[in-house]
Amino acid sequence: MKSKSGCTKVILVAVLELAIACVVPRAPGQAAGAKGAAAVHGSAIEASPSPAAAPVAKTPAPSFTSVGGQPYRNADFQLLASYPFNAPNDKLTAPGAIAEVEKQIPASIKALDGKKVMIKGFLVPIKDVEGLSTEFLIVRDQPTCCYSGMTAITEFVSVKVQGKGVATILDQPVTVQGTLHVGAVLESGYVLGVYTMDGEKLADSPKQ
Repeated sequence: MKSKSGCTKVILVAVLELAIACVVPRAPGQAAGAKGAAAVHGSAIEASPSPAAAPVAKTPAPSFTSVGGQPYRNADFQLLASYPFNAPNDKLTAPGAIAEVEKQIPASIKALDGKKVMIKGFLVPIKDVEGLSTEFLIVRDQPTCCYSGMTAITEFVSVKVQGKGVATILDQPVTVQGTLHVGAVLESGYVLGVYTMDGEKLADSPKQ
């Protein structure tokens, strides 16, 4: 089995660096400041009711696909990338730093940790032997070149599979099934991702 080196290592580093660089925190909304108002005389009148809070977006009901009698949650990138995640540029060394960073992950996403899921995306091989990949990324959009756009840290999943691996299918979307893990993925103390998967197989691969 080949080690992670050469062009495959370059691909992984490039994708992860783009993932970290692309996440820009949303600027907090600013309340409109009240200008100086003239003094009010006479009896006070009842204040106008406060505007109703914005309705909370409803999370779509989960859907499942049964494989061999085992239900797999369909966890597409519309769900996985549905929230902003600001990966710190600094190395995490302080106690509790990882937990603080992971507070950005919504409870509905954390609930997927350890669950059987199916994710559709494009395969970017990291370790490939004779057309079979044992380690790869599943990304939301098809990679075309280094300047095709930034990939958010929530828009890719790092996948490892046991055995010979899965067919390296490029230039078309594939669906990978396995056990998803949700949480900060660290490399030398730096956050490089939030999703990993113990892959099983490509559900729609004609080569398996």
